[in-house]
Amino acid sequence: MRFSNVRIGYRLFLVVLVGVLGFIAYAVVSLTQLHQTLLADRQSRIREHVEIARTLVEAIASEAARAGRSQAEAQREVLGALSRVRYDGNDYFWVNDMAGTMLMDPADHALVGQNLLKLRDCSRLAKTASGQLVPAGHLIFPDMIDVVRKHGGGFYHYTWSNELAKISPRPKVSYVAGIPRWGWVIGTGVWVTDADRIFRQQAIRLAALGLLSIVVGIAVSIWITTGVTGPLRSVSLQLTNLAEGRVDIDIPGDDRGDEIGAMARALVAVREHLVEIADAADEIARGNLTVEVRAVSEHDRLGLAIKTMLERLSSLVADAAFAAKAVHTGATTIAESVENQSVISSELSASVAQITSTMEELSASSFQISEHSGLVADTARVTWESSKKGAEAMEQLSGKMAGIHLENQNNLKEILALGDASKEISKVMAIINAIADQTRLIAFNAALEAASAGEAGRRFGVVAAEIRRLADSVTDSTSEIEGKVNQIQGSISRLVITSERGTASVVEGMAAATESADRLGELVAAARKTAGAAEQISLSTQQQKTAASQVVVALREIVSASNQTADGMTQLSEVSRNMASLSSDLDFQVERFRVNTPRRVAGPKIADAAEKSAGLVSDRAAGVTRS
Repeated sequence: MRFSNVRIGYRLFLVVLVGVLGFIAYAVVSLTQLHQTLLADRQSRIREHVEIARTLVEAIASEAARAGRSQAEAQREVLGALSRVRYDGNDYFWVNDMAGTMLMDPADHALVGQNLLKLRDCSRLAKTASGQLVPAGHLIFPDMIDVVRKHGGGFYHYTWSNELAKISPRPKVSYVAGIPRWGWVIGTGVWVTDADRIFRQQAIRLAALGLLSIVVGIAVSIWITTGVTGPLRSVSLQLTNLAEGRVDIDIPGDDRGDEIGAMARALVAVREHLVEIADAADEIARGNLTVEVRAVSEHDRLGLAIKTMLERLSSLVADAAFAAKAVHTGATTIAESVENQSVISSELSASVAQITSTMEELSASSFQISEHSGLVADTARVTWESSKKGAEAMEQLSGKMAGIHLENQNNLKEILALGDASKEISKVMAIINAIADQTRLIAFNAALEAASAGEAGRRFGVVAAEIRRLADSVTDSTSEIEGKVNQIQGSISRLVITSERGTASVVEGMAAATESADRLGELVAAARKTAGAAEQISLSTQQQKTAASQVVVALREIVSASNQTADGMTQLSEVSRNMASLSSDLDFQVERFRVNTPRRVAGPKIADAAEKSAGLVSDRAAGVTRS
């Protein structure tokens, strides 16, 4: 939520609330500082007392040394003097040695001579076996002795109770200082609760004063807020009434001398000005344009706007009167022109209907021609496709013939190679025959040698006979093979002759196929031209049919438009007559207004506009007739 949307009463109360919170924060900070100051002051005072006591001890010890007295006598004198010293009412000093033995305690003589190193503070309690509560906190005197050993003196905080004085456990702060020459510790302490008591007294006093200030401030703020918000609420209510258009209201507070009174007086002036403008508006509504509207100042946008509106309205009413008369004249002229053009439109509609009938017959003829030309184009297209397929088949046949010719040439080469190989076989067979003859001769010689060898060459003779028989068998087989080879060579010769004849036939077939392919190519070209010409004829007839259909549609639209034009002329005639009637009524209504300027007979611009409007209607109607 924006701060500007907060009510003024709440804002004033917020000022008081901020002041109260600031006072409370200041009081809290001040009390905290006061508590710290009181505690620091108490600590400073006990430190000063211990330092004075230590100075006293040093003085007595020095005097006893100069007087030749013993240390024990000087110590007894010091203990006696310190036991009688009191400050701030009933506060005292105690003395113990560095071993923790109590040497002097005016508040509890029972502790004198006892070792207090095991004495604990009461910040924490513990139960014994018998159920009694005993202190279980820090060791007090060892900590104090440790402070003296380390720093020569200092403060020590602990919780202490005194059963003899019936003092319950509560916080206490002590200051201890050492006497090095005798090994003593002098100390004194104060209750922290004493500083708390003084702090509570000051806090109660300050709280009472603050509460009184807050009550007075709230009362004064309520009085001021009521004195401001009440009149403001009344002024705001009257502003709301003015915003709702109520000007018959009383605005209180205009006799005040403060800002609210100035606001009330300004509202009174605004109300009177609105009443004046409302009266002027009533006169204008009754037709009196001679009323005078006064602007309060050059910044009065409403008064200036009403005044300007009145001047322009007067001029507008005068011009409207002139325009009404001119419109009446123009409307009469338009009505006459429209009636003449209506007759022309009817005649034009009949002529266009006859032209439409003729174009429909032409469109039907074009449709029949288009169908026949389409059939011719389809037949030419089929012829072209068939001739293309025949040309493709002849090209394939030529390719096959060329393949056969190539295959025949390859077969012829293979046959010739086979004849050469058979001749080689004949040569090999001659070599084998020669070897067989030599083998027979060697076998014969071996048989002779075996016969001359007698019994020893008999087995060798058997081998020689077998070799000769083998040679004879080889010779017989070689003769048979030579016969077969001669037959093969004869067949190869005949096959070569046949292949050469087939090759010649294949070459002749290739030439015939090539010539046929050329003729079919010429036939395909002629068929393509025929199909193109037929398609062109078909396309032209289609376009002619479409054009005829479009002309028929256009003529029908012209007939419809001419009929609509005739209807429009009739309606326009009726409208022009109504316009003439309305212009007469307008002239009568304008005569009700009273203006300061004299009436003019006719406005030249308005009259010209009316004449141009009438001429424009006539031209449009004539244009439709020519179309």
